[in-house]
Amino acid sequence: MLAIPPPKPDPGHEGYQATQKQRYLERQIRASKRMEAAAIDPRDIDTAKQRIRAYQAKLRDHIKQHDLPRRRHREQIKMR
Repeated sequence: MLAIPPPKPDPGHEGYQATQKQRYLERQIRASKRMEAAAIDPRDIDTAKQRIRAYQAKLRDHIKQHDLPRRRHREQIKMR
């Protein structure tokens, strides 16, 4: 029989907290994309695009820092 190795200890739950922050950043990206889609004024569109780029930069840094996989499908908005 194959023995399953015990899980690595995560005393402060850093891994879980990192994934939850990743989910938060993905939600903010989706919200920003919805803001862009709903914007009428070109200034509001530019503001939303800047917000999208800022959150994507934060997400890239966070993913690199915690060695997480980027889940681009979570950043997409679903158009109905």
